Amino acid sequence: MVVPYGSLQVENGVNWATRGGLQVLDASETRARLGVGHCSELLVDVPNYFITLNGVARSQLSNFTISVKRQLFPERRSFSLSASAGFGFPVGHSGVSSDFYSPYVQFPWSLAIGEEWSVNGMLTATWLVSHGEQTPIVEPTLVLEREFGSKGDLFVEYIGDFTTRDRASHIVDVGGAWHVTLRQQLDFHLGFGLTPSAPDRYFGVGYSFRIDGLF
Repeated sequence: MVVPYGSLQVENGVNWATRGGLQVLDASETRARLGVGHCSELLVDVPNYFITLNGVARSQLSNFTISVKRQLFPERRSFSLSASAGFGFPVGHSGVSSDFYSPYVQFPWSLAIGEEWSVNGMLTATWLVSHGEQTPIVEPTLVLEREFGSKGDLFVEYIGDFTTRDRASHIVDVGGAWHVTLRQQLDFHLGFGLTPSAPDRYFGVGYSFRIDGLF
């Protein structure tokens, strides 16, 4: 679902991952979401800094991304579907990512299957564009989530990555969230890869907050 009109929601996270003996710290994973209309929002993804903790791999920045998101079927409470589109720009001399622009489209959805359970998912298609060449990446996700009262939830998630440049990646993770207040949330997730092309394991924590009534 999109954030309400006139609200600013800022989502932040730190992620640690290992892959083939290489350890990478990813921060700050910051996304700002601004409700700019009825069922519409503007999204800005601040570049993440991938810090290599060991090995010879190069630390780098991710792209700076601007997107728009529109919630469809807003009148339905049990089912939610949205559509997003955005474009990522390289940031300076940021290693491998500086070679690519990254337009994408995304379709997140959610289906309530009771007062406490829901099934969520998302289909994302991203194109890495560099010097006239395009590499498509398709990422489906599927989540089973259970709420615990009004303040907490836990989930289990599958993530797939399919591209023409590498073998498919399959990941399973679990996590949860706790609503500290009505407009503040702490969350975590941990997961592991099912295929050699996926990360061996990873762990992340996040903090999000929302400010209402800006307009």
